[in-house]
Order: sequence, then structure tokens, then C-alpha cells
Amino acid sequence: MIKTVKQVSEMLHITPKKVREYILEGRLTAFKIGRIYRIEQKDLIKFIDENKTTKKPNNENNNNNNM
Repeated sequence: MIKTVKQVSEMLHITPKKVREYILEGRLTAFKIGRIYRIEQKDLIKFIDENKTTKKPNNENNNNNNM
């Protein structure tokens, strides 16, 4: 499925401007039809997967503070 910048921004809860920034930076793959960017679902999934973060367990931070 193909999404617009606006649809992607609504899905990710960010502004359309930020989506366009990610496209221009090469972080989010898109193609252009005329003046309008389109994002394929597979590229959106890849972008999400590449930008996932994990929280470190608290006990790991506590061990470093005890030294």
C-alpha cells in the first residue's frame, strides 16, 4: 500500500514537515509523482524497524553508580 506524507505523519504522530525531512535526509525512502512524495508501506516498516530503541534495565545503571 502507498501512503502520502500526511498519512505517514498521522501514523507516526509527527508533522508532515518532519516526514519530508526524513525523506530528504535519506532516512525514509520515498518516490515523487510530480511534486508529491509517496511512501511504500515496506519502506515505512523498514524505517520504523531501523529507528526502534530499547530501554536499558534500571539495575544495569545502578551497578555502574555503585563503583
